[in-house]
Amino acid sequence: MTDKKRILVVEDEGIIAKGIKSSLETLGYAVTSWVTTGEDAIQTVEKNPPDLVLMDIVLQGELDGIEAAKQIYSRFAVPVVYLTAYADESTLERAKVTQPFGYLLKPFEDRELNTSIEIALYKHQVEKKLKESEKRFKSLVSNVPGAIYRCANDANWTMKFISPAIEELSGYPYTDFLQNRVRSYASIMHPDDRKMANDLAQEALRQKEAFVLEYRIIHADGSIRWVYEKGQGTFDDQEELLWLDGAIFDQTDQKKAEDALRYEHENLINILGSMEDGVYIGNKDYDIEYCNAAIKKEFDAKKGNKCYSVFFGREEPCPWCKNSEVFQGKTVRWDFQYEKNNKTYDCLDTPIRKPDGTISKLKILHDITQRKRMEEELIKAKEKAEEATKLKDKFVSLVSHDLRSPFISITGFLNLLMKDEKEPLHPKHKQMLERVQESSNRLLTMLDELLEIGRLQTGKIALNPSFIDGRLAAALALSYMEHQACEKGIKLSNEVLEGTRLYADSQLFGQVLLNLVSNAIKFCGKGDTVTFFVPTGKKTSIALRDTGTGISDTLIPSLFAHEIKTSTSGTKGEKGTGLGLPLSHDIMKAHGGTLKAESKKGDGSVFYADLPHVRPKILVVDDEESARFMIKELLEDLDVEIVEAKGGAEALKLMEKDPPHLAILDLIMPGMDGFELLENLQKNPQTDNIPVVVITSDQNVETRQNAFQMGASDFAAKPVLPEDLIPRVRRFIN
Repeated sequence: MTDKKRILVVEDEGIIAKGIKSSLETLGYAVTSWVTTGEDAIQTVEKNPPDLVLMDIVLQGELDGIEAAKQIYSRFAVPVVYLTAYADESTLERAKVTQPFGYLLKPFEDRELNTSIEIALYKHQVEKKLKESEKRFKSLVSNVPGAIYRCANDANWTMKFISPAIEELSGYPYTDFLQNRVRSYASIMHPDDRKMANDLAQEALRQKEAFVLEYRIIHADGSIRWVYEKGQGTFDDQEELLWLDGAIFDQTDQKKAEDALRYEHENLINILGSMEDGVYIGNKDYDIEYCNAAIKKEFDAKKGNKCYSVFFGREEPCPWCKNSEVFQGKTVRWDFQYEKNNKTYDCLDTPIRKPDGTISKLKILHDITQRKRMEEELIKAKEKAEEATKLKDKFVSLVSHDLRSPFISITGFLNLLMKDEKEPLHPKHKQMLERVQESSNRLLTMLDELLEIGRLQTGKIALNPSFIDGRLAAALALSYMEHQACEKGIKLSNEVLEGTRLYADSQLFGQVLLNLVSNAIKFCGKGDTVTFFVPTGKKTSIALRDTGTGISDTLIPSLFAHEIKTSTSGTKGEKGTGLGLPLSHDIMKAHGGTLKAESKKGDGSVFYADLPHVRPKILVVDDEESARFMIKELLEDLDVEIVEAKGGAEALKLMEKDPPHLAILDLIMPGMDGFELLENLQKNPQTDNIPVVVITSDQNVETRQNAFQMGASDFAAKPVLPEDLIPRVRRFIN
């Protein structure tokens, strides 16, 4: 074991101590020292701090093991695991107070010793990270311009925590508000605003959404301050509300500026009145507070009417009403059809603050009846055009298929004629047949590409994407064309970096790369180079650069069009079908990517095959939170998205709804265990091909065999080590 963990043994029984020392060294640990008293243990830790202390509870001297452990952890932050032959209740209670990192009853086996030490070291590391996180949180809170809080959802908004920034905002010490020691936070809220703020917050909590509030508070000096508050509820696994978290900011200056806008508000009302679009303002009780001339004329609306009565002839609020969203601060857009005049309106609902500080809803109705009719006509025309395209693609596919068989026969008979040694052809006739054969082969290639295009466009070719190595894909395409390049004296180069991770159908994407290499060689001559590389800043793209003849500016816009022939002869008169690039373009489009070209006549070309960035999603399934946390930490540097599940049933639902690219699964779990989950995955076509790495502490060979037979892809042992798990994960996400 490299970088051995250093252990101090505190044990007053010499034989036992030597046995522990031997076991530790066998397990790969370094024993820094062996002492017999609590006093010696403290001095030893101070001079030469170990990574962990194994402490017997009953020791000689004034300090027993529990008191010594307490001092060691409080002074030096070194974790302690207790060793004892006693397990009486009083001893356990005393030991608990010191918050030990482990407890071993003598006698114990090496496996138990090893497990306790590893768990203690891991727990200590986690605690260190939590303390660092807490320190960062305190720093963050102190730098936020507003007051950060956590409070109960009660009438007093009882503060469990509130940052010192509340002192500047309210004029009172922040400690006054903690658990309502001196005053509650609700007591400084303006009486006229308290109910409004509480109602909006409660509605948001019912919807399990964040809330945004604006209200007044009374400062310690008696002045009125406006505040802006944003918060949300925190719920447990049973959807029960635990507390509210949020932040409060001073916006008094902003409110003063709003007072200056009262005059502008009045002008706005005048402007709305002259608009052709219908406009009205309503409150959260559905009362129309204002409506312009267009609304009055079109809908016979009046101030004081209920909106649901005017627009829908209802006697109660509409189930589809957007008021709840608008009065939470959202802007909503939707279509509304008025049955009385058979017109369709584009409705924009947005919250507005009136000069008196209250919130209302502004609704604007724009007549889009004509636009809707045009859209319907366009949709019908589009569907008709798509149907015609499908018929065309089907026709091309059928014709290509029917022509292919006779052409294969023609080329076969040509080969027989040209290789007939009993009745050899006249050289002149043989030369003519060679040209016929060349044209036939070129036509066969064209028919094959037409068939591929047809199958791709009609959906007969389904993508089967996976994570592939971009460098290996490029190398494979270059190897196929190495002979042709060598014949023309062209150098092939692969500058794609190792570990370039792409998400694509390996066969179809390989066809794209092969077409690009073939095309480049066609237009290169002796001494030219063809190079695959990854463009700067585009880690999911592969580009091909050549130093050949280049492409005319007039041809580039049409390179990928099926209906325009852009094929020209190569540097040695090579002919092409003109369908390779359009086919490659279709393949990239099917991937959700693009194929682009840059070129200058006489100065070579660059083709860019850009794929969407897909971040590998890994589902970690384990009933122990600490185990899931450890796996997340191990995979942190792999640029993956981690999704967690606490059991088999939850994992199955997640995988059926949104299949991950890989699952890491514990076998032994309550409820649906790992074996049952594997069995269910294999029954579902949506999940049967998801790779699964099984982890367990069970070392039985039969357990592994059963897991593999039920669909597991790989196996890792607990406790999970990075050098064991990471290479197995890399197998499936490159």
